[in-house]
Amino acid sequence: MNTFAAELDPELLAEIVNVSAKLPPLPSVVRYFDDFSNETRSIRWDEGDVVLHLDGARIRLELWKLGPAEPIMRQIMTDWLSRHDPHTVAINTERTIKFAEDQDIEALLDLMISPPHEARTVWTLKILPKVTASQSWALRCAFR
Repeated sequence: MNTFAAELDPELLAEIVNVSAKLPPLPSVVRYFDDFSNETRSIRWDEGDVVLHLDGARIRLELWKLGPAEPIMRQIMTDWLSRHDPHTVAINTERTIKFAEDQDIEALLDLMISPPHEARTVWTLKILPKVTASQSWALRCAFR
């Protein structure tokens, strides 16, 4: 998070830290079903790295690349794993990380902290000009 702190607008960073602090605590363990091995797997949020076991492979999700948005993305992933197939969760998480990494972390952070009535403006002016179709789907899924 320190590298991000130097690069981000201080007001935006303060707001994202404030929003993150207001989030409810994550469950210590989140379970999902791995249909390849036909067993229930779990993620322990206190372990740092997030690894999903899918189709006989370990998928490491590099949430640290989201910097100050990591706590919010962990909340989103917890919600997704309760409602979606883990493959969808992995794909959407990777696409969100890719957008933040390659395009614009500040636009993503701005979208995360925007109230609903301002989110459309942020989307139209900051996200839409830079986002790919697959990243767009992942971001829309995250903020519904």
